[in-house]
Amino acid sequence: VAQMMFASLLNSGWWEGLGAVSCLALLIACLCHDLDHRGTNNRVLDSLSPVEYGETLNVIEEAILATDLALHFKHLGSMKELAGKGPAGLDWREPRTVKIVRSALMTGSDLGASTKPWKVQKEIVALIAEEFWQQGDLEKVTLSAPSQPLMDRELSEIFPKLQVGFCENVCLPVYDTLAKLSPDLAALKDGVTANRDRWRQIMMSGGILASEDMSSSSEAGSTSSGSEDNECEDKHEDNNSAKIIRNL
Repeated sequence: VAQMMFASLLNSGWWEGLGAVSCLALLIACLCHDLDHRGTNNRVLDSLSPVEYGETLNVIEEAILATDLALHFKHLGSMKELAGKGPAGLDWREPRTVKIVRSALMTGSDLGASTKPWKVQKEIVALIAEEFWQQGDLEKVTLSAPSQPLMDRELSEIFPKLQVGFCENVCLPVYDTLAKLSPDLAALKDGVTANRDRWRQIMMSGGILASEDMSSSSEAGSTSSGSEDNECEDKHEDNNSAKIIRNL
């Protein structure tokens, strides 16, 4: 997430308009947004003045909240409105504009895995899918209740369809906004679009990956996540979801 934020700030040139304090806060927020602490004990902030320190914490809080997809959808209209103005609409003296850009950057960084090359995309999605399915398995045991389709291992064949919807409805609106505001960030939108199209191909083929995907993924799995895959195979050897995980 932090790498994606750094690359976006650098390639767009927005680091100049946002200023050092905002950029620092955004990078810290990327490092902290999945952790239960605000980074207030981090010595990297020791050199800041009291005013800069307070501003940094405010931006960190704002940026972390921006990764909540409920808030993202709430603010999507403002993002699209700003994007409609193109790069000329970026007035760094306008607090509302700065806040919208920071939120878009944070959400785009958080969803960055969706922009990666296919080989990386499918490996990350495989890990996420297994995490969801493990939660679903736990809920079935502890709550004796059916899981949501996303977390139901027995419904793993619908995962490609869910990925298509995720790319189209969650990811693409963010990267479309960023691309319209900075052509230098258009590659992120292109990456999501390409991955959506691959997931759609898999969905249309009944959830079965093409042979070239299966061979490349098995090769990647042997070098990057062998222990996790072996554990999954031992536990769910005859389960279709485990086969999909290995094929991804």
